[in-house]
Amino acid sequence: MKKGNKSSIFIIVWFFVIFGFFTASSTKLPTYIFPCFISLAIIVGVLLDDFLKKVSSGGYVTRGVTVSYYILSAVLLFGWVGAAIYAKLDFPSILSGVVVSGLFLAFGGLLSLVSFMRRAYLSAFALVVYSIMIFLCPLGAMILPEVERYETSKEVSAKLLAVMKPGEELGSASNYLAGLAFYTGKFPVDLDKHHVQTGFMNSEKRIWAVMKEKNRKHLYDPNITKTYVKPSYVIFEIGKRAIITNELPEDGRFLARGEKSK
Repeated sequence: MKKGNKSSIFIIVWFFVIFGFFTASSTKLPTYIFPCFISLAIIVGVLLDDFLKKVSSGGYVTRGVTVSYYILSAVLLFGWVGAAIYAKLDFPSILSGVVVSGLFLAFGGLLSLVSFMRRAYLSAFALVVYSIMIFLCPLGAMILPEVERYETSKEVSAKLLAVMKPGEELGSASNYLAGLAFYTGKFPVDLDKHHVQTGFMNSEKRIWAVMKEKNRKHLYDPNITKTYVKPSYVIFEIGKRAIITNELPEDGRFLARGEKSK
């Protein structure tokens, strides 16, 4: 086998082993697949190098890179529009950041597209890199910090650590378990099954739970459960996460209270 073929196989295996393993894992974070980006960068770099060397002679590499470039331009355009709509509906506080980031990206992308159509391919690819670099500035400053508040358990965990007393138990909906364990250092009870949730919330001692507000309301729906009898108090809520306890908070402050109708 030629040396070049061995290198190609190694790079492809490198990518798919990491990507496949963490795709199959039950717990995953985006950072887990960072090593894949190195192999992808090498693959893209080789393809672009072949494209620049063979652009005058045509071939499948030239056609493939040309088509992929136009697809990338379309994806960026529609992706920006989609992100703006999504932000307006679900995260209004980041809409301005999405618009600013998109304008930065569009400016560099337009210059790149003009260069590509004029066959200034090296400049076009350099401008893609430039577009991404300037796009990351408002993304990191205006969007990600705000999204982090809603999409991670960091802020919820800080609140829990401030109100929980030693020995008090913590429960959580399944999709919040890993984040809460990471940020609080505690291992919550999995409240995925409804009977486990009602049993946990019916505890004689004070407990704390992180779940969606709609799931707390289900505790008082007679069509869903008839076994939950204690009141519940929402003391903190951000995004879809709510911190709930089964006893009146010591300071008497809460956002919402639920109890079984008589």
